Amino acid sequence: MSPTREVDLTQATPALAVANTPLFLLRKLRDDPAVQELGRRASNEELLDALRGSIQCEPTDLESAVRPYVYLVALFVKPGPTFPSEIGGIEAPHLTWFRYLRDYLLKTGSPVQIERIVVPNQLRAPRASIVDSSPVESRRINVGKHYSGGRPMKVLLLACSDSTAIDARLHTISLFHITEELNSASFPVAIPRLSVTMLLLRDPAEPSNADLNLRISLGDEVLHSGPLGFSFGDHLRCRWTAELYGLIVPAPGDLKVEVRDDLRALADWTVRVNHVGGVQVLQLPELPAVGAATVP
Repeated sequence: MSPTREVDLTQATPALAVANTPLFLLRKLRDDPAVQELGRRASNEELLDALRGSIQCEPTDLESAVRPYVYLVALFVKPGPTFPSEIGGIEAPHLTWFRYLRDYLLKTGSPVQIERIVVPNQLRAPRASIVDSSPVESRRINVGKHYSGGRPMKVLLLACSDSTAIDARLHTISLFHITEELNSASFPVAIPRLSVTMLLLRDPAEPSNADLNLRISLGDEVLHSGPLGFSFGDHLRCRWTAELYGLIVPAPGDLKVEVRDDLRALADWTVRVNHVGGVQVLQLPELPAVGAATVP
């Protein structure tokens, strides 16, 4: 059975019954675990089909009245670079708050672009590979190929951390354990995971897609360089986060993460890599052999 038909409306139905404003209803539906689960399980196509079907007739009870709102909010649960463009053209003349909530979600919804990158020549990968991206598509990119996407976007934020979390309800991003320096007793050292987060801003006249370059270097040695694609959709801001796996740092120094266009660096983040002392081995005095004579 389709997840759109078996969705639990136990909390959504009374929420509509007591709601006195559309934003109150929106907050209740965002907090509803059933709506969050529906957004994760159902595809955009399933949700759009269910939404269109639920608004064909005038609702006859609370359940049929709340279903379109549930499907609408569920469409904005899963993070992605854009939201389905078809949402803006859907009208529900029988529902008083539908147009307001639709426009509110489209204007305030903040898409997130997510990628996971295996660094080439590190974990037996011959080239940079985005092994998991948002949306669901996966794509492979050739290292060293630079793209020019018109005027460069402004990078408002660039930061590295141990991990990044995206709130399932509001799509807000949280960074955990900001990476300012790393310590190692020996080199080369492998960094199992490094999370890179960016916030970009474009001018309304600029295109909605941009291609920049991510470069990681240690001094004059480039450890990784590869193109990045950004999709703003209808928004002026784009939030982007990636997890890099298998980065090997050959020596101590300043590890620099840069976002560049074809000519210059737009933003950078530096991680200090320190060489710390190794484990000291204590030399214990030799013990006399069992039965050996001792001189008093």
